[in-house]
Amino acid sequence: MRNAPDLIHSLTCNNPIPCLAQDAWLSLKEAQRLEDGTSGAINPERMARLEAMPSHWPTVRQQQNEVLASLDAARPRITAAILRLQGASA
Repeated sequence: MRNAPDLIHSLTCNNPIPCLAQDAWLSLKEAQRLEDGTSGAINPERMARLEAMPSHWPTVRQQQNEVLASLDAARPRITAAILRLQGASA
């Protein structure tokens, strides 16, 4: 069984927040004791399934693309506002 730090380094994660959340969750799972006294750590088969699942966290690139798309959508209004300001100061 891999420990949490090794697992975090093996995951492809561009955003530090999900990595921190995953690290904290895995650490808690490893420390957890179930009612029957066994460990709550995740077995390798389940970990492989979890790693294969899509992430619900946006990647840094997705966030950048959303910002750029918003700027592109707002660009005509920004340009018009600047032209109005320049015309008012002339």
